[in-house]
Amino acid sequence: MTHSRRAYLKKAIGSTGIALGALGGAAGSAAADAAGVEDGAIYRITPVHSGKALDLAAKSTENGANVQQYSWNGGDNQRWRFEHLSGNVYRIVNVHSGKVLDIEGTGNGNGTSCIQYGWANVDWQRWEVTQDSNGQYSITNVHTGKVVDVEGKSTDDGADVLTWEDNGGDNQRFDLEKLSGDGGDGGGDGGDGGNSGTTSEFGLDDGFADTSWFDDSVQVIKVTEPTRSAVEDAFQTSGPRLVVFETSGTIDLGGETLQITEDNCWVAGQTAPSPGITFIKGMVQIDANDCVVQHIRSRIGPGSDGDIQGNDSLNTADDTTNNVVDHVTASWGVDECLSVGYDTNDTTVTNCLVYEGLYDPYGDGSDHNYGSLIGDGAENVTLAGNVWGKIRARVPRLKGGTRSVVANNVMYFFNEATAMDGDSDASIVGNLYIPQDVEDTPIEGGNAFLEDNVTDPSSTPLTGGTSELSSRPLWPSGLETMDAGSVESHNLAYAGARPADRTDNDSRIVSEIEGRDGDAYLDSPYDYWIADHNDVGGYPSLPENTHSLSPPSSGLRDWVEQWALAVEDPNASSP
Repeated sequence: MTHSRRAYLKKAIGSTGIALGALGGAAGSAAADAAGVEDGAIYRITPVHSGKALDLAAKSTENGANVQQYSWNGGDNQRWRFEHLSGNVYRIVNVHSGKVLDIEGTGNGNGTSCIQYGWANVDWQRWEVTQDSNGQYSITNVHTGKVVDVEGKSTDDGADVLTWEDNGGDNQRFDLEKLSGDGGDGGGDGGDGGNSGTTSEFGLDDGFADTSWFDDSVQVIKVTEPTRSAVEDAFQTSGPRLVVFETSGTIDLGGETLQITEDNCWVAGQTAPSPGITFIKGMVQIDANDCVVQHIRSRIGPGSDGDIQGNDSLNTADDTTNNVVDHVTASWGVDECLSVGYDTNDTTVTNCLVYEGLYDPYGDGSDHNYGSLIGDGAENVTLAGNVWGKIRARVPRLKGGTRSVVANNVMYFFNEATAMDGDSDASIVGNLYIPQDVEDTPIEGGNAFLEDNVTDPSSTPLTGGTSELSSRPLWPSGLETMDAGSVESHNLAYAGARPADRTDNDSRIVSEIEGRDGDAYLDSPYDYWIADHNDVGGYPSLPENTHSLSPPSSGLRDWVEQWALAVEDPNASSP
């Protein structure tokens, strides 16, 4: 950015750092839709030649951050809100940052990079959107008259997005796919940008799993009572299906595992009325392929069989593939709390709150206070945006022959964390380790690429006996990470079943991590870890509230996502 432009923007934004958006806001608030683009709606912008998406690089919130093309992963940094100003002219706001599409410098020549910047009410932040006879769009900078262009007609991820004289090429034409309606202000006029604060950085397709099987043709199954039999019928129906909840409540599994046994099952716990769904006294298991489980709580507790082995709160079964566990709370496990099965493939675990494995549930001194085990031979496992708290070990445990990505997680009050077998490979990036034993190493054994992992206190050594790799042995194409310094505040805000509608136990563990409550027990950790679920109030009894759901015949994925947003963001509403 040129010095003269910086000076101009400083003057335009003002000494307070707040953009003077009111200068352009009136037109946007009252104007009719233009160019077939809905005012205030959120769109995916897809270059016709590549089929990728316009993307804010590295999910940055900084002024001057680059705009590129990248494979679609559903992240807010790939979502753009079009705010109508006048005629066919729009301000284009990135949903992730709240900043607007802009150009580097004053950008009169060909090849000027597109960037984001806080709104300053200048013509180089205004874009004329024109639809052609094929229904595709050109996006022209009002200041320069140049159009948005993917450099060199590249089809690669990370290709630069810039402006160029219009030559009619498909790399200068875009499909606009509407994702949702009016998205609110998101920071557009409200200031110099910043994260809109609506959703986690980690989406369902950021790992190796692929959720593209889900479309409008799936069967919708409504659970109308909080009973094991009602849920089991939905979980074990054959064919692609969406399971939604017209009731909240505690579902007692009676000491037996509740399994999803048929492929292509999407469990949308976010559709339940407040305070949502909690399973107790039994494990929830995904024993099928191509499944998504979202926004539920599972608190197995001791149950009644007295058997530790295999009694996880939630897991994926052995030999399963292409499954996603997202925004789940898993606590009070007597083996582990949340685990991935042996010889699985393409499993994604994101935004989960995993805590308080029970170290003595049967009074026999079992000492099995464990978090997550990744079973032997598991391939392409992604663990991102999660929180493990008050768990002695397996945070997570990467067993033999596993290949895993462990990124941007928070691990709190453990004495053994990421232990790896010698033939396991992992990319371990941007994690925060807050140990109970401040002298022990949280990452041990195995073969790992390590980057931007931090300990608190910083004097705690990071690794022991790990063979460090010079490059990532595996990495999903859609995953972008935050710096480790941002992980704690982000994950504590967004992890768990219903971050905007937390139950007492979920709120308690988040508060304990924020307050470092375990510091008083560094020399007596068993006084802080939980022996039995009754130590923290016992099994919950949630109210059984009801509502009626009307799933749409089209746009079902957007409908599900809006329900998710409603339980993740206190300012969002259900569809």
